Amino acid sequence: MHNFKYFFREGAGNMLSHGFMSFAAVGVPVACLLIMGTFSLVAYNANINLQDLQKENAVVAFVGALIGISTASYNKANGAGK
Repeated sequence: MHNFKYFFREGAGNMLSHGFMSFAAVGVPVACLLIMGTFSLVAYNANINLQDLQKENAVVAFVGALIGISTASYNKANGAGK
């Protein structure tokens, strides 16, 4: 029992005397886990959103305004084909 008291007393004393190193030893793994967790959540969210977009795959074409206009005159009027 004496060894446990000595161990904890020395550990607590060293943590207090080397406060910045104790903070760094805990802070670095916490920061890494936070960064990796954030990246994982963003990647997962992007994957789910892409799956939803694939389900909604549709093509919409607007041709009502172009009826009766030839392609050449349309391109010439709008400056396309240069």
